[in-house]
Amino acid sequence: GAAYGYPNISTAAKDTELATEEELAGTTRTLIEELHAARTGAQPQKAHILHVEDDADMAAMLRTTRPFIEADVTTVPDLSSARERLARQSFDVVIVDLGLPDGDGRDLIAELRTSRAHADAVVGVVTVDDSAISRAESRALGADFYVLKSQSVDEMGHIVEGFVATARSASLTSTLDPLTGLPDRAGLERAWARMRHAAERAT
Repeated sequence: GAAYGYPNISTAAKDTELATEEELAGTTRTLIEELHAARTGAQPQKAHILHVEDDADMAAMLRTTRPFIEADVTTVPDLSSARERLARQSFDVVIVDLGLPDGDGRDLIAELRTSRAHADAVVGVVTVDDSAISRAESRALGADFYVLKSQSVDEMGHIVEGFVATARSASLTSTLDPLTGLPDRAGLERAWARMRHAAERAT
């Protein structure tokens, strides 16, 4: 790639070749995006991430991971601030802490999943709560992934990266039929990808 003027493709290909099994989904999607951009002349779109987290140190640590470095990240400390941002901007990925100063992050997950404006957003949880009940409730409300703060920053970054890559890839195409408002093929494929990721994490 680099020899023919496509250094980004070379980098993405090398990352994919050296990727661990956990990283492979994210690096493969990045490579596909770079190939798509080279073919169409378009630039890969950055993901827009909303991170709802009242722990400033945790927010700062996640910002050092690859998916956050490569995205446009907005961090807010509570539910009210998150709702204000969501009222005026769409995000590809919304990452929510459950224990927030003004309420339970699961309320926001439920709101996102019943909001047409944000129906396509990838929604994840980063929390200290390791209970089976919390995991089950978050999944039932529509969370795509559930990450513990006790995991290493690198582990959290790898998990988030696959879902950020899914959001970036999906942003290249519409996922709703403009006439009916129902999911089109891309939307159904994305829903399938979510279910597959959820099944993989549950086993």
